[in-house]
Amino acid sequence: RLSNLPVVGAYFKAVTFRSYSYSDSRHDADITMPKIISGSKDESGDTLAEVNTDIEKTVAKLTEEFKQSLETDGVKTTKVDYSVITDDENWYCIRLSMFEAEASGYEHAKYYTIDKKTGNLATLEQVFGSPDYITAISNQIKKQMRSQMAADENVSYMLDSEFPEDDFHAIDDDTQFYINPSGELVIYF
Repeated sequence: RLSNLPVVGAYFKAVTFRSYSYSDSRHDADITMPKIISGSKDESGDTLAEVNTDIEKTVAKLTEEFKQSLETDGVKTTKVDYSVITDDENWYCIRLSMFEAEASGYEHAKYYTIDKKTGNLATLEQVFGSPDYITAISNQIKKQMRSQMAADENVSYMLDSEFPEDDFHAIDDDTQFYINPSGELVIYF
């Protein structure tokens, strides 16, 4: 019987919930909004509601800004899409990719990492396993930046520069992250 099989982790799936496309000589939009669903009866209901609400608000804001641009003489491009980064026995990580262009382009992303064992949205502190995660992760990022710059003169980061006020100093509680398919923590900023 299926009910006697052990459950390794919750089942999650991203599906296209809504899409919006528009194109004319000055405006172009291709917006896809995902919704994360669960195939298991676990405690992830609140987490999925929180994630899906955040995705919906983010995409609705970008869609509304694009629609308002149609009333102007300007040029605007908005692209929104999603991809599943990791889906293994421990983690479900999805990336919401956003690109906006008017005079110049701006690309950014939001990551949602769900711990399949708890059904909760993961935090950096939980994933790293230490209350001093900000210092530890920030020091590791600086170490990797310095190593990459030493190995390749074409690589440059805002670190140890002539303008220390603009240098990278530390991540914070709101720093975006995900777990890659190899189980490694990846910081996005």
